[in-house]
Amino acid sequence: MSFKSLLLAVIGLYLLSGCSAKELYNAGIKQQETHCNQYVGSEKEQCLRDINQKSYDVYQQERQQVIKGDIEEQ
Repeated sequence: MSFKSLLLAVIGLYLLSGCSAKELYNAGIKQQETHCNQYVGSEKEQCLRDINQKSYDVYQQERQQVIKGDIEEQ
């Protein structure tokens, strides 16, 4: 299989998968929640608090700022 054919196949599979960045973000949050549910009591509560609970839109805005270099280094 040539490189061009392989590249087209990969792009086609990506398009067919139908997963948007927002869906992937939400799936990541759910995975973190699942991990936290393995704990009990205060450990579980702390773990759930530590999960990034910002909305996808806020996450995306911050991500774009980082990509553009608009965020100052701390």
